[in-house]
Amino acid sequence: MMAIHIICTDQTEAKKIIHLLIGERLIWNATVMESTGYTRKRGPGKINETQQVLITAKTKSLLFQPINHRLRETYGDQMPVLYALPIVYMDPEQADQLLQRTLKT
Repeated sequence: MMAIHIICTDQTEAKKIIHLLIGERLIWNATVMESTGYTRKRGPGKINETQQVLITAKTKSLLFQPINHRLRETYGDQMPVLYALPIVYMDPEQADQLLQRTLKT
């Protein structure tokens, strides 16, 4: 099992992504958080500040590639940032729910 992080630009886009992935049973649930992102620009001491929305969702590890493919298919060159973190421990009842509510692999 894993937690995926998807970073997009606004709440509207986040809701579209969540509805797409939950609707196709690729994720079990999702949480949305707004934050400020910082990246280094070229040149000394230059930092770029942007508003971003972080979606965190739980899913099965085997569903990462279908999620990546679906987002790439939908967003093309405007692909949101996507990466995964392993879930090492999880309540057994919640783990069963996750397995039952996502696609069979």
